[in-house]
Amino acid sequence: MHTGGAGFLIFLDVRALAVILAFAFSSPLLWGLIYSEDTTAQAVMQASISTIFLQAVLIFIVAFLGEALQKTAELLFIAILLFGLTRVLTINGPFFFGRDLLLLYTLAMSFIIYRSAKHQIDLDDEENQDSDDR
Repeated sequence: MHTGGAGFLIFLDVRALAVILAFAFSSPLLWGLIYSEDTTAQAVMQASISTIFLQAVLIFIVAFLGEALQKTAELLFIAILLFGLTRVLTINGPFFFGRDLLLLYTLAMSFIIYRSAKHQIDLDDEENQDSDDR
């Protein structure tokens, strides 16, 4: 697997960033659970935290698959991100008690996965051109 230059993302980066961002985006929600007395807000925070970590675990697992089966992994990534977006819409309760961070996490991971896939496609194109030149 080619690691690429500085600033590019590979599937290893996707795995690491999925977990790091899951902790970063759920930390405020965990503090909110501790100090909030509103039961509706607590339910929204719990649902958002579980969805963020579920997405992180699924992205982590699918990224392993992505090293061998890139097209399949890309389709699974899309399914995971669509799951996150549908959870943003289906969680009942106030938007600013977790649904906002869930949406931001899903959008951040969408961008990271897009950059990784784009970089991988560019690498494949370069390898194909190099083999055609020989």
